[in-house]
Amino acid sequence: MTQLSSFTLRMTFSDFDRPTAQNVSDQITVLVANELKVTQLNLSRNQISERGGEALGEALKVNNTLTKLDLGSNKISERGGEVLATALKVNNTLTHLYLGYNQISDRGGEALAEALKLNNTLTKLDLGYNQISDRAGEALAEALKVNNTLTKLDLESNQISDRGGGALAEALKVNNTLTHLYLGSNQIPERGGAALAEALKVNNTLTELDLKWNQISDRGGEAVAEALRVNNTLTKLDLSWNQISDRGGEALAEALKVNNTLTQLDLERNQISDRGSEVLATALKLNNTLAQLNLSWNQISERGGEALADALKDARQKSLKCIICRKCDMGYFPQSDIDQAIHDKFHDLQISVLKSLFDGIDLVIGYCLAQIIHRTHIIYDDCDHLNTENEIQKIFCGIARIRTNRQNQNAIKRLNCARYIR
Repeated sequence: MTQLSSFTLRMTFSDFDRPTAQNVSDQITVLVANELKVTQLNLSRNQISERGGEALGEALKVNNTLTKLDLGSNKISERGGEVLATALKVNNTLTHLYLGYNQISDRGGEALAEALKLNNTLTKLDLGYNQISDRAGEALAEALKVNNTLTKLDLESNQISDRGGGALAEALKVNNTLTHLYLGSNQIPERGGAALAEALKVNNTLTELDLKWNQISDRGGEAVAEALRVNNTLTKLDLSWNQISDRGGEALAEALKVNNTLTQLDLERNQISDRGSEVLATALKLNNTLAQLNLSWNQISERGGEALADALKDARQKSLKCIICRKCDMGYFPQSDIDQAIHDKFHDLQISVLKSLFDGIDLVIGYCLAQIIHRTHIIYDDCDHLNTENEIQKIFCGIARIRTNRQNQNAIKRLNCARYIR
């Protein structure tokens, strides 16, 4: 049989075929599991049920070639997860396993946790968007205390909650291999956030921690800030959607004055106002490592915007790439301030526009783009790079069509952007 290095299967069924779709998917999965000798197998989004998961699990027990298996967005459920977990206890080649969106709950999560205690090859495990609660979260935490190969664990959008978050925090105090941990959207409150912060004070391997869309609040934010004062490994931290106000923002700002490893901090959609942004601006002048700060969708007005613009002129970090203040309450930066900031800092700037291009882009970002048309490019999700004047003009045309009220038109005139809008 012809040897392949990778194989991707994606089946599409019409509505009237749906009653038999799962059965067909499982039958094909059994054939694939038993016949193909590949190193990478992608079976995501194929309506594979627990039967197909069981077949793949049995195959993994004897397979010695597969290193990456993607089963995301299927219907593996509990039984399939358990059989796959049993296979991981004896398999010695698989390094990446993706099981996101598979209706796996605590029983499957606990089985996978037991497997992690014995497995010594798996480095990446994705269990995002399942139904794992604190029970399985605690089991996975216990596994992390003894596992010495896993580097990336994704538990986003489960129900880990306070107890599970606390257990994972205890595991991080002793684990010395995990580098990426994703706990976004897990109902973790401020106490769980504080526990994770305590772990960061002693953990020396974690480089990326995602805590977005929890309930960390100010108390948790302050605890994380205290951890950042002593932690020297974390480079990327996501605290967006966490009800953090000026109190938490100020604490994080103070931490940035002494932290020398964090390069990306996401505070999008919190409750930080001008007071918090001004303290953050002061911190940026002293910090020499932060490369990206996201403050979009907060409560920052023109005053806070001016402070941030001023910080760009004086910041020690000369490679600071973007401060995104889209959809804050600011009207615009004074032209002289932003001109000077562009002159001093933006000649190699890459601005990331992360939300809806027309509805989400702020006028100040637009002005920056207008000033650096020939010196940079924009990235908008997976779109191609936009780096010509004609393409920039199209953006401004779209903004003008949607944002046509008098206040914005006056702001455009004051920002001297009129020549870019047709």
